[in-house]
Amino acid sequence: MKKFFILTLTLSAIFWSFQAKAVNSSSKANAMQITVGDVLDMNAKEFAKHTGQRASIKERITFGLIKSKLKSEVKKGNLSYSDSPAKVVDESGGSFDIVAFLLALFFSIIGFAIVFFFFERSSRKAALIGLILSIIIYGGIFLL
Repeated sequence: MKKFFILTLTLSAIFWSFQAKAVNSSSKANAMQITVGDVLDMNAKEFAKHTGQRASIKERITFGLIKSKLKSEVKKGNLSYSDSPAKVVDESGGSFDIVAFLLALFFSIIGFAIVFFFFERSSRKAALIGLILSIIIYGGIFLL
């Protein structure tokens, strides 16, 4: 029982500890406009200086991912260097389908198959996380 409790606590800490931070862009002090070219020329330390906060490792990695996303959009021709970075909206990121996650968590492979064939494509990631978590939990229970 102790192993199950530690496993559950660890997994909950991993999946539910992520927080999103927003930068208030409407303030008068931060009224300058940043273009895509500015973001691509900037590194994580310069970005932290613009926000006024020390960037954590997770935020630095996220900044690098955003830079690579912007760079790929510029190469595709969807953005120019003078555009605002706010034009890039990732439709699949930021949304988590809790129904797909719970289906795969409670019904394992059958739930994942239901989500795979009958839900939208964006729900598959949540279902895959639920499937992996159910395999870990069920495997931990059977090993005890």
